[in-house]
Amino acid sequence: MSALDAQQYYLTTDRIESFVKEKEIFAPDAVLTIEDMRRIKESVEGYVNLIYRIREKNGRSVVLKQVMNIPYFRQLAEENGEDLGETVTMATERLRSEISVLIFWNTLFPGITPEIFLFEEERDIIIMEDLSHLGLLRYELCKMKRFPHVGDRMGQFFARNLFFSSSLSLSDYKKSQMERTFYNPEYATLHDFIFNRCNVSSLEHDIPEETLPLRRRLIADEIVQREIRRLGEKFMQDRECLIHTDLHSSNIMVDETKLCIIDTEFAGYGPLCQDIGRLLGSYLLNFFSWYGDNSVSDIDAAYFRAHLLTTIENLFTHFDKEFRALCLYYQKDHYTLRNLDIDAYLNRQFQDAIASTAVNTVSRISCLGLSYDLERLPEADRLYPIFLILDLTEVLLKKYRNFRTPAEWTHFLRLFAHQNPKSKYHL
Repeated sequence: MSALDAQQYYLTTDRIESFVKEKEIFAPDAVLTIEDMRRIKESVEGYVNLIYRIREKNGRSVVLKQVMNIPYFRQLAEENGEDLGETVTMATERLRSEISVLIFWNTLFPGITPEIFLFEEERDIIIMEDLSHLGLLRYELCKMKRFPHVGDRMGQFFARNLFFSSSLSLSDYKKSQMERTFYNPEYATLHDFIFNRCNVSSLEHDIPEETLPLRRRLIADEIVQREIRRLGEKFMQDRECLIHTDLHSSNIMVDETKLCIIDTEFAGYGPLCQDIGRLLGSYLLNFFSWYGDNSVSDIDAAYFRAHLLTTIENLFTHFDKEFRALCLYYQKDHYTLRNLDIDAYLNRQFQDAIASTAVNTVSRISCLGLSYDLERLPEADRLYPIFLILDLTEVLLKKYRNFRTPAEWTHFLRLFAHQNPKSKYHL
């Protein structure tokens, strides 16, 4: 695409106002303010998308996102005759898939994703609800803010999504149609990072050298490695239901009453345990980070850790309750449900979620992909939380089937640091 073509194809600040009024997003006489979000805040999209916030004088606002098939920095390089290697692209199909997921989930659980107002396929433009009044869950938790509704709503959402996008409610034909609808070539993007190059499967990623003996022991442990391989194969082969795949706490936006899932560009059909494990991995990263945060009192840290564990319990409690209610309501219409051992099924979901939580937690403790929960701490203060996470990973991957209830698991987590004090690691 030449510079002239790009000028005609991509929207700029001075052309956006006429575009949104032409599409009847705003009235012709609306007084608008347009902000380039890449200039006013760091965007997780990097250079890949153009993102603008459009505000009306009366306070109403939307976000416009336009996918760039050739990011700015690569486009300029090509025009200058430079070769930057394989081009990073984001095809229309990917945007269409992302929008389809957002709409489907909002149908299942109204408000769980941003509302979509417009999708113009010709120029890869999407206009959606502005969520700037919400905060990213990860950063809010690092401020010790409490959101008790997260566990309740995410548990209910997980149950509805599992039920209505799986063979539990769909015929084989309808499920195959759903899989085709939500097919996403980007689905497997995280597989290598989480499983093949896991921090306890490989020494490729840098972690404090004090942890090296423990990492080497875990890498040599066949039980640990076998479980990581099992989870990796499950991620790639188990087309259980529609999943986000990267549902960490920076892909959830919240305030005291609202919760929204964002950035579904990697979504596709896979095992539910990956989504639960990714989210709970974020909670455990935050949970253990307080053992290294010397800026808060021990009692404040303990109270907040208790809140995090309560959220985890509530998630499973509401997941269980919602799932059982759905099975009971639709049982008469589905042969599969009439023959389902619900207790055994939910127990497998719970235990696989624990194992998945282990690998998703440990994947975020190295320099590559270091979670903000740990990054915010001085380097020396990260060491104890990292040791705890490494030791926890071993225990969970070996003994996840020993846990029968969420309360039993959270009780174990509550005592884990007490049973593995700093002195164990010569700190």
